[in-house]
Amino acid sequence: TDNSPYFYDGTAWRRFFLADIPAQAGDPDTDWDKVILRVPFNTNKDDVKQGTSASGFASIVGSPVKFGAGSVQVQNTTIVDYSHAAVGDFLISDFTIEAWIYFDTLNSSNKIGFFSKGVTHFFYEDTGASSVEFGIRMAQTAPVQEVKFGTSFANASLLQNWNHFAFCRSATSGQCQLFINGVSKGSVNLNNVVDNGNYTFRLADSLSNSADMFVDDLRISNFERYTANFTPPTAELPTSG
Repeated sequence: TDNSPYFYDGTAWRRFFLADIPAQAGDPDTDWDKVILRVPFNTNKDDVKQGTSASGFASIVGSPVKFGAGSVQVQNTTIVDYSHAAVGDFLISDFTIEAWIYFDTLNSSNKIGFFSKGVTHFFYEDTGASSVEFGIRMAQTAPVQEVKFGTSFANASLLQNWNHFAFCRSATSGQCQLFINGVSKGSVNLNNVVDNGNYTFRLADSLSNSADMFVDDLRISNFERYTANFTPPTAELPTSG
């Protein structure tokens, strides 16, 4: 009487429930032509888009892992570098940097970087009361310019959990928006950012050598992939188009 599908299991009539499956690992990326760097960190630190080898001594570990077989551990002075030849001057254009990050500890006594490219550093900083804020430091300016997204996060909400970070910049407005787990946490002006010379893209704390984190499923794109709140990936990002 409710116009829903039923089947008889030999004892009683049971209602059918239809459900879609979640996105599967390896599904084609329809914007693959706009991907600059794509690293799943399953067995190595190399980019799968252009076959670019990473430099640095950071280790691939089997736990903690968000997707696949591994993640990369970035701790203290360890680094992962991708050459300028592989990534180009993307900071001065539209871009999206996204990855899953697992903070093992949050050092509250310093400004801690986690991504950088040349003199531009993506960082977090202690704000007191066991909370942190995220920002971007543009060290080429005089005085050095720092912009913060303005939302404080309790350490407990970030520690030893996987969180999806996405930094998305519009070259038209110069605004860069931060999404954490698909929710916008504000935007900052990056009109003063520079990106030239032989600036590598680095996973490391190039500010105080105090990072203690794991990174999984990194993707950099040359467009503003997210402009409004979104559902974070539920499976490994595509590794092909």
